[in-house]
Amino acid sequence: MTEEVTGETISAPGGGDDVEVEAPFYHEGAPQAFQRLWTPHRMVYIGGQNKPSDDTPAQCPFCTGPQRGDEESLIVHRGETSYVIMNLYPYNTGHLLVCPYRHISDWTEATAAERQEIGEMTATLFSILSFTLFPPERQKKGEAAPSGSSPASFTLSIFQATAPGLMALALPLMGNRLVLNLLSSAEAVLNFYKAVREAAGSGLILGCNCIGHLGAGLMHLNRTGDDTSGRSWEQTRKMGVNTLSFSLPQHGALFAIDADCVGVTGEIPWELNRQWLQLLAESGTPLFTSIQPGVLTPEQEEEVRAAYAMASQHSSAGAYPLDWQNNMYPESWLLSHRKETFRWYLDR
Repeated sequence: MTEEVTGETISAPGGGDDVEVEAPFYHEGAPQAFQRLWTPHRMVYIGGQNKPSDDTPAQCPFCTGPQRGDEESLIVHRGETSYVIMNLYPYNTGHLLVCPYRHISDWTEATAAERQEIGEMTATLFSILSFTLFPPERQKKGEAAPSGSSPASFTLSIFQATAPGLMALALPLMGNRLVLNLLSSAEAVLNFYKAVREAAGSGLILGCNCIGHLGAGLMHLNRTGDDTSGRSWEQTRKMGVNTLSFSLPQHGALFAIDADCVGVTGEIPWELNRQWLQLLAESGTPLFTSIQPGVLTPEQEEEVRAAYAMASQHSSAGAYPLDWQNNMYPESWLLSHRKETFRWYLDR
């Protein structure tokens, strides 16, 4: 998919003239999530728009900001010698700047009063951020505070701004431990899986398309793909044969893999379902069937019974696809130390 890329114009608070923002970049083959990594607010700054043209107080955004209203300048608190402002081009969520009113470029140039007030403001911000990350209601539920979430663990950095003569304390900067101590998506999912495992007690847990490596040791079985079908063989070939073939290394290592069932409705030729039944039975993975009553002949019912008997033996030899490197639906297999060929297409 390709899309025409056009720009849009936004008005930056306190920025004066409108600034041009380019639309996200698309190209064929790019993952859909690529656009969500785009950060236009940073690209505007990197491009040089609204940057000071010199190092004078008249061009300094930290000197001119306090001369405007709080909402326009993004100022969240004003003190006697210093103030707190939100970064118009944040490195991450919650990026605040603690700035002195005076136009100085180095911490050593700050007066004792400025250092004291900046320190007090910074401590207050630490407390606010800690409270936001781990409010009392979570503590009352018995949750443990995230590692390193105390105010003392936050990183405070003094940085030289783009134009000489600008000094500010940045809280937090990119790479700040505050950001790293927030739960990642993987940590949140892992905590959820652990909670389910604990609540299940001695029960058997069958995951359905759960995130494999995160579920290791926390579930007994895990579905490897989407549903197979008793009406569409193409669906079963894709979500059954394919996912079983390429997920087998996880079997017995992370959990028992579940390639879903053999669906029998009479709409799929028995020859195809029979092969799928045989492969599942000899693979050493769990065998499930979903059979519409009355559609099997006595001979076919006997084949199903034989398949379950074979699956119950739990052969340690298992199955291994031999042509997986050049076939999305492997047809050549090693089953219990013997070679077996399947035909997943009746017209071949």
